[in-house]
Amino acid sequence: MQRNRLFISIVIIAVTFALGLSYYWRPFVYNVKDEFKFSAAKVADDIKIISSEPHSIEHPFERDKVRDYLAQRLEGMGIKVAHYPYDSIKSRLNTSIKITNLYSKIDPPSGEATSYLLLVAHLDSRFRKKVFDKYVYSYGAADDGYGLGVILESVRLALLYRDDWKQGIKILFTDSEESDLDGIRKALSQNPEIFKNVGFVINLEARGVRGPALLFETSPGNRKIMELYKSARNPFTYSVTTAVYSILPNSTDFTLLKDSYPGMNFSVIDNLRYYHTELDNFSNISLNSIQHYGDQTEPVIFKYMTDVTYSNPESLFSEVETVFLTMPVIGFVCFSGDLYLIVNILTLFFLIFAVSHLLSSKKAGHTGIIRSSSLVLIISFLASLTGFCVAFLSALSTGQKYNLVNLPYVRFDWIIMIIALLTLALLVWRIYINRIARQRFNQIEAITGSIIIQFLLSVVLYVFIRENFFFLFPVIFSIVAMLFSIFTHTRYMYLIACILILLLLVPFYYAIIVALTLGSLPVFMLLASLLLSILIPLMDSFVRKLV
Repeated sequence: MQRNRLFISIVIIAVTFALGLSYYWRPFVYNVKDEFKFSAAKVADDIKIISSEPHSIEHPFERDKVRDYLAQRLEGMGIKVAHYPYDSIKSRLNTSIKITNLYSKIDPPSGEATSYLLLVAHLDSRFRKKVFDKYVYSYGAADDGYGLGVILESVRLALLYRDDWKQGIKILFTDSEESDLDGIRKALSQNPEIFKNVGFVINLEARGVRGPALLFETSPGNRKIMELYKSARNPFTYSVTTAVYSILPNSTDFTLLKDSYPGMNFSVIDNLRYYHTELDNFSNISLNSIQHYGDQTEPVIFKYMTDVTYSNPESLFSEVETVFLTMPVIGFVCFSGDLYLIVNILTLFFLIFAVSHLLSSKKAGHTGIIRSSSLVLIISFLASLTGFCVAFLSALSTGQKYNLVNLPYVRFDWIIMIIALLTLALLVWRIYINRIARQRFNQIEAITGSIIIQFLLSVVLYVFIRENFFFLFPVIFSIVAMLFSIFTHTRYMYLIACILILLLLVPFYYAIIVALTLGSLPVFMLLASLLLSILIPLMDSFVRKLV
């Protein structure tokens, strides 16, 4: 029976893990021939022209060509285009440059709108960047060809149902975004008409070239914004990414807009090795990623444009913050701030109840729980320290300065991370099985010790950033599985808890390591050790009934 359970659990866990990873990579591109559907192929046609040459602030002639092409494309759809030039801009290269934004305004057939959707992307590519011993230039295929192309395709689709518009559309293609956000700064300071009656902003970016289009940032007070986001197809977002993004050395046009206008900020985040380099070219674009931008933004645009609710430009303002996430199979989950606080409090209540019952029923002892909790802390600390040493030595071997959130040019980085994770998993498994065999603690005590540590960490995170789902929900699933097993004498909830934890955390942890690169290995190893410290006792409790 144990062998059957072991085989079943290995198969199910492997399938769940694969499902979690596949969720990160979806959706797959389908052959779109319907003119009424978003087409990644059409976007790629635009990107091919936009990214034919580097077009940074160091390439004024090439940048003019991109600008002229964008204006031509908009005019070809019957849209008037205004050019907003600005002279004597001091760039990050300590040179004086001239930049020019493109702006368009489209009203409903009934007349001037009272509220507008503002679509934003930048038309310049990254200026020179030193990679090791040479300077390179990006072709801007993803950054920000993705944004420009997706907006053109989105506007084409929106014009097909223009008779149903209740709001208008404004389009702003900013110049010199890569140089201290010069274009959006000038637009805000000199052209207030662009932002008059703007009720909603969608900014499209790229930090990499592939992977899902992540809604990684919203404006403050996002409850109504996330209600609108529920209309997106294939949603992919985590509210905690706003906190993660705040520690990155990056900013976007949305950075200067988010405190004044409700909005969403989308970006791919995979393969930082290509970001701002010559590898950001047309041959490396991902149709899957482009399609995912459209799958999310096109339904949101349709909802905003055709719903009279948004005719007031202040309709999306709110003082309520939400906690949200996406999960394979389950999809988009959103909590109000108050509801999420209640979930945390209830988790504490059930944790106290579970521990009290275990101690009173002699299923667990104080000593075993303390030993288990101590082991979780020791393993996590050593795993994080090992991750730091590996990442630091990897940086040293490539001549880079170690950076926790940006270490992109290490060869075989994924092989290093996979080896580190597999080694950690094997060691944690051996340690737990050894401790249980020697009766240092039992399975219930192992689960309880890990739950206590993770809940304490969730409390710390909640106090500081109001986000802790990647600790809190594993705790909830584990408590439910443990109590269910105790009171019903069945073990299948242990397996179900493992499945839910993996579905929740695999795509999220993968996104974290992709976004932060090998430099974040100490953080990743810490998170992985905490994950393993709860998964292994749960799985062992399903496979072997020792208590």
